[in-house]
Amino acid sequence: MSFAEICNSTQIPKALLWDVNQVASWVEGIGYSQYKECFTENQIDGRSLINIHSSTLPHLGVTEFADIKVN
Repeated sequence: MSFAEICNSTQIPKALLWDVNQVASWVEGIGYSQYKECFTENQIDGRSLINIHSSTLPHLGVTEFADIKVN
């Protein structure tokens, strides 16, 4: 499952309230620990997370096409 697909399947009401550390833990927990620091450095909290689009991910440091594409 790609990162974008996982984002789309996350329960939005809970994720909306996450702080930066909770988002970073979630990123790590879903198997994308290589991007944890990217989300922390960019101060991505739950409110920011739900607004991320696949075109935004490279600007955050998510650069592997396989991790961005939606199947």
